[in-house]
Amino acid sequence: MERAAFEHALAALGLDQTTARALMLLPLVQVAWADGGVQHAERTLITDLARTGLGLDAGALSVVEGWLRVRPPDEVVRRGRDLLVSLALRPGGGLVELPPDALTALPVLCARVAEAAGGFFGLAWAVDPREEQVLRELSAAVARGRARLEWLLPLPAGG
Repeated sequence: MERAAFEHALAALGLDQTTARALMLLPLVQVAWADGGVQHAERTLITDLARTGLGLDAGALSVVEGWLRVRPPDEVVRRGRDLLVSLALRPGGGLVELPPDALTALPVLCARVAEAAGGFFGLAWAVDPREEQVLRELSAAVARGRARLEWLLPLPAGG
């Protein structure tokens, strides 16, 4: 993705180069909102991850906190997820620095968010079916992104 297209895609999501790393938490925010509202445990997990796990700066953290206060529109979530997948599958492009395991860690982190607010007095947890649907959508988006990338990559010599 060229820089101008990247910056345009970010701007359409209300982000810029300095807040782009917030995209890593957008799928987690989507899971938190899946049952209609963000629970305290979900909010705490996501903001703690933003601060300590990902070391987001104040601007990116502010974006994430905004998503936790007001549900991002479905189109923002879809476009953000697709942009995140594209960036993670094309490392080294210099557009935004993502951890090498950005995509492989996402399903685990999303599941932790889904489990955070479940349960009955801490004795058992249950993942809401709407949260499960979000997890399936995330997995499908990653698979589509990988398939697109494989299609674009040249075949090895002789293959």
